Amino acid sequence: MILGRLPQAPVVIYEFKKDKTFASLDNKGVVIQKGTWLYDPKKKVINIKNGSGTILYTIVSLTTNQLIILVNTKETTPDDPMEMKLVFKIKESK
Repeated sequence: MILGRLPQAPVVIYEFKKDKTFASLDNKGVVIQKGTWLYDPKKKVINIKNGSGTILYTIVSLTTNQLIILVNTKETTPDDPMEMKLVFKIKESK
């Protein structure tokens, strides 16, 4: 099922730093979440972890125009481990 962003949904900005930390911020620059990132060369993915080391997301594709993330739902729905894929695309200016 493909769902678009709801008009009232918050804008989320991801910052990935060279020191292998990340932060997600709202459109006012307020930090929503902090953690770390690590590239897995065997699987060719980037794992995003929270402060306690749990994998929150796995970046499976990253290009100049698109970011594809698999969300770890095992913590929130252990009895129904579904795969949730989020696709972020750069909005083209007109």
